[in-house]
Amino acid sequence: MTHRLLRSCAAVILFGVAAVIAGAAQGQSVSQLYREGVEARQARDFSKAVALLQQARALDPENADVLVQLGFAQLGRGDPIAAHHAFSDALELAPDYLDANYGIALVRFRQRRFAEARAIMQRLTEAAPERRDFAALFGGIKKAMANARAVRSKPNRPPAVKPRVAALPDRMEQARRQKEDGDLAGAEATYRRALALAPENFDVLYALGLVSAQQQKYEDARHFYHAALAVVPGSIAPRLGLVRLAIWQNDLAAAREQIDQLKADAPDNVEVALVEARIAFLEGDLVRAEAGYAAILARWPKNVPALVGLGDARRQRQDEDGAREAYGRALAAAPGSQAIQHRLVQPAPRRWQIRLNTEGSNLTNGRGSWTDSVTTLSWQWAPETTVSVRSRLATRYGRTDVEPGIRVDHRHGQYLSAFAETSGTPDADFLPRFKLGGGVGIRVAKPFGPLGPLYLHAEVAFEHYGNSNIWTAKPGLQLYGLDQRLAVSMRWIRSEDDRGATSDGYLLRADAVVTDRLRGFAGYADAPEISLGRLEEVQTVFGGVAAEISQDLTVQASFAHEQRRAFNRDSVGVGLTIRF
Repeated sequence: MTHRLLRSCAAVILFGVAAVIAGAAQGQSVSQLYREGVEARQARDFSKAVALLQQARALDPENADVLVQLGFAQLGRGDPIAAHHAFSDALELAPDYLDANYGIALVRFRQRRFAEARAIMQRLTEAAPERRDFAALFGGIKKAMANARAVRSKPNRPPAVKPRVAALPDRMEQARRQKEDGDLAGAEATYRRALALAPENFDVLYALGLVSAQQQKYEDARHFYHAALAVVPGSIAPRLGLVRLAIWQNDLAAAREQIDQLKADAPDNVEVALVEARIAFLEGDLVRAEAGYAAILARWPKNVPALVGLGDARRQRQDEDGAREAYGRALAAAPGSQAIQHRLVQPAPRRWQIRLNTEGSNLTNGRGSWTDSVTTLSWQWAPETTVSVRSRLATRYGRTDVEPGIRVDHRHGQYLSAFAETSGTPDADFLPRFKLGGGVGIRVAKPFGPLGPLYLHAEVAFEHYGNSNIWTAKPGLQLYGLDQRLAVSMRWIRSEDDRGATSDGYLLRADAVVTDRLRGFAGYADAPEISLGRLEEVQTVFGGVAAEISQDLTVQASFAHEQRRAFNRDSVGVGLTIRF
């Protein structure tokens, strides 16, 4: 009770704080941020100007005026590369915007690309001869070109020493090209050299966060994003970077918390909306995901990520025609995209599968052999629900039992799963005449460092034999690690019959993703087994592999060695899983 009360109080406090912060953020309009940003730029407080104008841009990404002023602020801060991006974005929205073209000319002038700057200013001075600033820059460019020609004409003149600060835009451009060429390690090294030139440059820190994340150096990326936020508090881009890190590390709870705050701070930001819809998709909330993508497309009908996300949500919801319609619109907006083409040529997700497993065992002490074969047909009734029917054929000591059964599995997001099953053998010789069971799995801890998440599992089963009834409980934990490529399970197993006899044991198991198509498992159990309605102590070593041959076919192989009081048992099993 105390813990629940504390959690409730904490939730109320956090909600109140979030509401206050969200209200304060929303209280600043784009026009206010724009006005304050321009005033800060005119006062030569360029870092403050950049911060304010970036917030305004987050609220209204298609405001060309904000982009132009942001470009001038970036120029004042000494970052012509970031300024060029801002001016270019403004020109995409308004190709004839004179001040955006003027900004590009300024960038080219500072980069000593005089011919390009002169060509731009030639057009601008003809279009607006009354603009003194245009005429002044045009005259300055012509003078600089004349000086450069004069310098080149003088013999034996030693080369000018490039100031240290002038290397920053060159470093940034070099790193950008390395990223485009796929050399992420080289880009990171170049960005780090740029950081040595400008340790508090927002764009360098943010770029280092991006390139580190792309190399799965998540802790480095987190460090750089936080450093960027220290320079420009509240900036949307690094905060979105932190959300994406949480997604990639499968910490959807943290991602949801951060994206909800971002939505409150920047309700009209399209990137925020895209990431929020993606999180809803990963959480299994397909209705919310589809609604999020549809809302984006209502404002930006040709937004390719939203179209692809809408298609993915529809496909997961088993609306294949709707998914292909969305993918087709995305391909029309981005012709040649291999990712979209791959989605279009993919067959519809398989909703049915059949599993065929058979196992043969040799028993010591002259007890012969056992066989056990199971055929299971499964149907994905809904994205989160699967219904399976199965038939088990088992032979022991010359007797055969056939056990039909049914099972329903349901998943609720990333945090809760459950199943229920029943089976029976009316004319049983050694299997239970009736069995009823179920279980739940709950995520109780999010990822922490290289470990996680952590799940709590609990299963219970009731079995009725001709001469006894037996209850079995299996509580346990499952911990993931190595980016969820390894899972370790621990189960305590307790069985009790209706005569009061009890038996306790445990099971340890490890599952590993060896490659994208190969998985393996191994384990040890010292636990009770029910045989002919009686409890027996059994020690078992087991293991196996599963190889995905294609999208539609997986093959499995397993082994087990058991030690009992009366005999030992060695088993080998093989299986097929066919999806259709």
